[in-house]
Amino acid sequence: MAITYNILNRKGGVGKTETALNMAYGLSQAGYKTLFIPLDPQANGQSTLLKDDNEVSEQDAINIREWYDECKDANGILKSYKALASRGFTKERKYQTDINDVLKKPILVKDAIYKTKYPNLDIIPASDELSMTDGFLKLSGKNPSAKLRTALSYVDNDYDVIIIDNSPFESSLTYNGVCACCHEGDTIIVPLNISDRSINGLGATIEILIEWIKEERLPYDVKLLITLKQRNKINEEWIKTLRHIFPERVFKQEIRFQGKPVELAALNNRILLEDPLTSGVKEDYQKFLHEIMEDLQSKLGH
Repeated sequence: MAITYNILNRKGGVGKTETALNMAYGLSQAGYKTLFIPLDPQANGQSTLLKDDNEVSEQDAINIREWYDECKDANGILKSYKALASRGFTKERKYQTDINDVLKKPILVKDAIYKTKYPNLDIIPASDELSMTDGFLKLSGKNPSAKLRTALSYVDNDYDVIIIDNSPFESSLTYNGVCACCHEGDTIIVPLNISDRSINGLGATIEILIEWIKEERLPYDVKLLITLKQRNKINEEWIKTLRHIFPERVFKQEIRFQGKPVELAALNNRILLEDPLTSGVKEDYQKFLHEIMEDLQSKLGH
């Protein structure tokens, strides 16, 4: 039976996708059979895992300008769009079956699983259509929040770890991610930095989790991960407070704020942990990963 980690915070920009990607990469590299699920229409980590988007290059920029100048069959915004499309820089559905289909018809889950470029790491991809799935789920009748849980029951024994990356917006997608954490040992990880919006996001996220525990008695655990940490007194006091009021529920390792290595890895369509360059934030994620693996070993018994 797989252990599910659901990366969730009602606040955006706190490192949810960065955390989910590095966890998926690190655990798969360590030999754990891992399934990655983006429950976000933007699916920002998907192109990194599947390498199905073009990397940004100087030559692409030049080629797009040349195509635009030579194009005669379009005008205005359509011409601009076609210029981007000429080098593959547009969002379109690339996979016949994806998470949108799975949430509508869980039995399709095995058709929606694709191998990534990394050993032991599979993905159920997302597309822009996922933005319309919330409305469908709300109108779908009986237990619309259990669709993902039902789907994963068909593949639960095929994986050691399932990692869910969420959108910051509360919706039926959020509830499906929460309800998929239905086994003892499953964990909701809440990344947060020290800011008023992030702390408010933490409060709103905890409120959702408490409500669902009341609703379905779900056995998941909740742990906080400090991200984008800065060296100042405010950060120190708030981190001390979070560790005090959430005893045993804050990861020991904190992820420092160091934008350049993260941006460079993203620009090169790489995961931070696979980047050949050494950086403080990369070392932080490596140490965080050790905590996760210790947790997994105790839960999986190996």
